[in-house]
Amino acid sequence: MNGPSTWAERMTSHDDAHETLGNRIKAARLEQGRTQLDVAESACVTTRTLIKLENGGNVTMHTLSAVANALGGRLVWRSHHD
Repeated sequence: MNGPSTWAERMTSHDDAHETLGNRIKAARLEQGRTQLDVAESACVTTRTLIKLENGGNVTMHTLSAVANALGGRLVWRSHHD
């Protein structure tokens, strides 16, 4: 692989992981020209939950996965030793 190919794979810093991930999700949504309501409905979550995620708040792994899928992405889990 020639480096990160999706917005989810580009997240690297553990210290600001929530904020960075939220920023990446928001950026992906905006790049697609989609509203928070559209993505939230596609992910079967509330708009409030999506806003919380985009602002760096804590959400469940299920919610994170659903939003990533709604944006056409995927979650890639790596250990700190990779």
